[in-house]
Amino acid sequence: MLGRTSGLQRRSGGGKLHAPHAGWDRWRRGVAALYAEEGAFLLAVTLCGMVFGLLVAGQLSPNDRAWVSHALARLIAAASAGQILPSDQLWAHRALADAGLIALIWAFGLSLLCNPGVVAVVFLRAFGTGFAVGFAVLTWGWRGLILAGTVILLHQALALLALLAAGVSAMRFSAAFLRRSQLRSFPRALTGYTCMLGACAAWMAASAAWQAYVAPFVLSALWGRG
Repeated sequence: MLGRTSGLQRRSGGGKLHAPHAGWDRWRRGVAALYAEEGAFLLAVTLCGMVFGLLVAGQLSPNDRAWVSHALARLIAAASAGQILPSDQLWAHRALADAGLIALIWAFGLSLLCNPGVVAVVFLRAFGTGFAVGFAVLTWGWRGLILAGTVILLHQALALLALLAAGVSAMRFSAAFLRRSQLRSFPRALTGYTCMLGACAAWMAASAAWQAYVAPFVLSALWGRG
């Protein structure tokens, strides 16, 4: 009888020891599910933006297409002749622009307009990507397809990955910020949130190097000899 009682006590004590671990696992799975849900939502927004951009590129009037083609032809001619900014300056401009976009998402995370603001930023970036890809392919055929695959899509895929991570982090932080009880330590949570978006900005800056250093070479290779 004493042995059975001690065995029950050991099992009961073991359950108490494992209870915090079980609670941590449930919390971790819940957070992962929420991140997956919001990530899937922003991914759907990205796909909608790209499709819409493709459709708009295909519906341009002849006059609008001719105007855009003329502007891009001048850019391509300048790139082929080496008359554009050096690659390091192009990278700096692109990295600063992307950092400003991440800073805007960071600010959305501290406001009531986080969700619509993040959705708008992601949709517009995806729309621009879809429009650029569609216009390049429809205007320049196989050359546009190579340009879209090697420069536009590859760079934007890397940038959109960081943008989606920043958007999900902002939406999660905003939800916790509006319910202060979920933030045990606001300064610590804000620091972690800022570091996360800083990492996203660094990732976008790294992806901008592809556009800055590879795009001029591709343009010269495709159009350098007419």
